[in-house]
Amino acid sequence: MDLDTGLNRKECSMKQKPYHSGQWVVTGDGMTGDGWYFIAADRLEERRGSGQGTGHYDWPLHMVDKTWVDVEQFLAAITVALERHCPGYDREELAWSADNMREHRARQDRRKAVRQRLFPPKKNGPIFEAIDLAKWSAERAAIDAVIAAEDAAIAAITEEAQSKFYMWQIGMEAQPAIGITDKKEAA
Repeated sequence: MDLDTGLNRKECSMKQKPYHSGQWVVTGDGMTGDGWYFIAADRLEERRGSGQGTGHYDWPLHMVDKTWVDVEQFLAAITVALERHCPGYDREELAWSADNMREHRARQDRRKAVRQRLFPPKKNGPIFEAIDLAKWSAERAAIDAVIAAEDAAIAAITEEAQSKFYMWQIGMEAQPAIGITDKKEAA
């Protein structure tokens, strides 16, 4: 019970105005997405792990796989909901869950973009086709191969850039035709 007002935490949160974050609304009862997906206030702190109060917050990990969820709007809303309904929540753990949610969605979006690039949708074809497991497995392997090749190229570029930056820091330059020489010796 709040000593200043004589109200318990639920009554205090019920008196606050609803918070709107795009598709999410935080109310005195919890939060609602798109007007139909409801998360009760007493379930906001649910976690995955060995028991209540340990592990990672469940809702960001659960909601990331729902394609209709706007990640940033959800994270803004759950942060406000936790502030209102669970003031002692673990901010560091929520930050970890938020970063994990963003990374997971970025991977999903990347896979989707590579899939559309490799296997563009057929025009005037059926919306849904019967799932051919062999075809699906081959497509997934091709997508994984493209992503791995892109990652390797990015890593190589990054490694080369880091190497050049390091050489510049220690006063050495890469000479394409000659190799690496010391600036002092070259002068």
